[in-house]
Formats: sequence, structure tokens, C-alpha cells
Amino acid sequence: STLPTDEKRREKLVKELDPERNELFFVTRVLLVEGDTEKLALPEYARRLKIDLDRAGATIVEVGGKRSLPEFIRIATSFGIPTGVLFDEDSSDFKENRDGEAAFNAELEGFGKPDGTVRTWQLSRKYEDHLRRANGDKNYELLCQRYPGLSKAVRARCIASDEDSVIPEPVR
Repeated sequence: STLPTDEKRREKLVKELDPERNELFFVTRVLLVEGDTEKLALPEYARRLKIDLDRAGATIVEVGGKRSLPEFIRIATSFGIPTGVLFDEDSSDFKENRDGEAAFNAELEGFGKPDGTVRTWQLSRKYEDHLRRANGDKNYELLCQRYPGLSKAVRARCIASDEDSVIPEPVR
């Protein structure tokens, strides 16, 4: 890695780099996402699009929230790993500071590189709103009714695997 290390970063890495997240060190490309919803849903869309993530040397890593994305971007890119970053415009991490969130979103967008080694995609508002827009209100409500009583993340995975669900941009 080309990342400078200090005690603060070292402690953060020990805390954040669990076995699942460490998968990013063994792939040829990584997609970083905020949380479990995208982590569970996106592989289902890949499957429906006939994309084998393992065969492509790719993985999807949830980073535990939007505020953690910059550090994970720095880690992945310091190893020369082509990196995609998918994040919501609105995040519960910034409930009390929407102006600060706009600046943070701009910072995330700023990680993008013209050569494509780092690409960013900002979803409008949040993942569920993005999915609702892609499917239309009526179809989205029908899809949600098929999977009652599930957590938000598991419902998103079920909807993503449902052939009646539209595969939204930028996934397609």
C-alpha cells in the first residue's frame, strides 16, 4: 500500500477490516457500498444479468456507513484496485447536517478518476427511493407486499432477485 500509516489509522483498520471486508484484498476490482441493503441486493442483480462476480474477480464490500467510504476508497486505491463507489444522496449519518452532507457527497464524487480506475455513482435520495423510481410506485408497492415482515436489507435482496423487478440504473 502507498497509504501512510499512523497509530490512529492503524487502530481504525484493526477495527474496520473484518474477514468479510478483507475480501477486497483478494479481488481485481471492488464495489464499495454504504451498507447491507446494497451488499445483499446488488449480487442478485448481477446474477440476473448473468454476471458471475467471482469469475470477474469482483466483490461488493459494505463499509458500515457513508462516513467510512473515503477511508475504504483510499485503502483500495492504495493497492491499485479498480474501485467503484455507490452511495445515497441522503444518509442517516447526516440527519442533522444536510449542508455538510452535500459537501461530503462532492468529496466522494471527487474520488472519481477520468481513467475509470475509480468510479462513483450517487443514488437519488436513498436506495429504496431509487428502486421505487425504477419500478414505478405501483409495482414497487406490489413487490414490497410479496416480502412482508423482512428487514429492509433482506427485502431489497428478495426484490432484486424477483424477475418482476426492474433492474435499476446504474446497475444495468
